[in-house]
Amino acid sequence: MQYHTLLHVIAGYVYQHYNALATSSQIEKDHARLELSFAPEVMEEIPHLLPWNDR
Repeated sequence: MQYHTLLHVIAGYVYQHYNALATSSQIEKDHARLELSFAPEVMEEIPHLLPWNDR
């Protein structure tokens, strides 16, 4: 149940901040997976948000 709730929290966060949609998810006993769909303009900005990127 914790993974289920966490997937909702993450999906809500990325929707509010990045207008991204959760397109698929999978919950297993010991892990969960969430696929997200971002707009192309957001995808272009992601490298700039990474702390290890020198851009």
